[in-house]
Amino acid sequence: MSHPTWSTACLDWKRRIRDRRSLIPFSPLFPASAEAKMAVFTSLRIVDLPGQPTFGEASDEWLLDFAAAVFGAFDPETNRQLINEYMLLISKKNTKSTLAAGIMLTELACGFRAYDENLILAPTKEVAANSFGPAMGMIDADEELSDLLKHQEHLKLITHREMKSTLKVVAADSATVAGKKASRVLVDELWL
Repeated sequence: MSHPTWSTACLDWKRRIRDRRSLIPFSPLFPASAEAKMAVFTSLRIVDLPGQPTFGEASDEWLLDFAAAVFGAFDPETNRQLINEYMLLISKKNTKSTLAAGIMLTELACGFRAYDENLILAPTKEVAANSFGPAMGMIDADEELSDLLKHQEHLKLITHREMKSTLKVVAADSATVAGKKASRVLVDELWL
């Protein structure tokens, strides 16, 4: 089987910024993977915004392109994520932690591996709460998600009821991170 040919280089980045276009240089490698997960992601409610819009309603094109690139790099034939590292560098107060929650919650809800571990790693307890709170709110605002996922606020843990896979939000210290074998790790606020 041959994989798609692609590059993450964005050689025309200056023009794209001037034209207010997305900096994601390619369409998702596996469109079906992206479409399935984007259907979930774009329906998630951002509960801390007025009117509780969905990601689909409130997001700029670049954010949706970023999420589609993450979701669309999963090869369903080999069950491998072909692009393993992503970096999103944006200024403060642009829903980074909420975006982290939405991406990882989507991965958990759409996951196929039983007992899979997913992790959002934050530098402090306060930043961890910035991701867990929105994730918990997204679940509470959606009846289907509430039936599928269970959250435990005191543990900052979300469990897929059928697959028994989990999403845990932790602050980065050796006591909480040691021994983790997560298949997906999203580092929030890497610069701190």
